[in-house]
Amino acid sequence: MILQPISNIKPLAELTQKNMTIGVNSGSQIPFKSLFEDAMNSVKESDANLSTEIQKVATGQTDDLHSVNIASTKASLALEMFVQLRNKALESYNSIMQMGV
Repeated sequence: MILQPISNIKPLAELTQKNMTIGVNSGSQIPFKSLFEDAMNSVKESDANLSTEIQKVATGQTDDLHSVNIASTKASLALEMFVQLRNKALESYNSIMQMGV
């Protein structure tokens, strides 16, 4: 059995640092929007990887159940991170809307 190394999920700090800098050529790109797009792409990618691993085990192409467990955990964490980002954005929006002008 060949063990494959665990690939990293992009940490939130890395996504934030990359997207908070607005260059002169970026035009109308909104860094906050880009942060959410990257998080959503991470969720989609990890879910696709999980589906592939499950299909491999179900069809008998591999007997490595560890890869399914790892892919499942990655997909769960990516989704959890995205939900927390959404919750914090909604909390911030509600706080701003409650401010008196």
